[in-house]
Amino acid sequence: MIQGLDHVAVAVADLEAAVAAYEVLLGRRCQWRDEDDGAAHAWFRLANMALCIEARTGPGRAGERIRNRLATSGEGPGRDRLHGGGPRRGATAPATPRPCATHARLVAAGKANSDVRTGRRPGTRVFPFKDRSARLPTLVLGKS
Repeated sequence: MIQGLDHVAVAVADLEAAVAAYEVLLGRRCQWRDEDDGAAHAWFRLANMALCIEARTGPGRAGERIRNRLATSGEGPGRDRLHGGGPRRGATAPATPRPCATHARLVAAGKANSDVRTGRRPGTRVFPFKDRSARLPTLVLGKS
């Protein structure tokens, strides 16, 4: 039985730009990096899982896997099979216990340009995070 996620990997062409965007979004620095088999990885450890941003650095099995994924699906987590395999590549929804404070921090960094609004799920507040370097749509979610 699955009890949680260990990590989610997001393939990107520009690792440094994506890491910078996620550092702003998550409000924390990348915890560690590694490079092996033609791929570089930047890891963010969260309370319940890790986020791995990965990019091809050269020849090697992992580098070829990333190159093929970017060639067939583009950047992000992969084509959205629920929507006919079209160009939509999924989204992320990071959680915060203080959505208004997180929003204020991202507004100050120039990365949130919409107001906090009531979410679809009862008792939630949401706002979009805007940074093309993150390479996938992001909606920040918190409890009211």
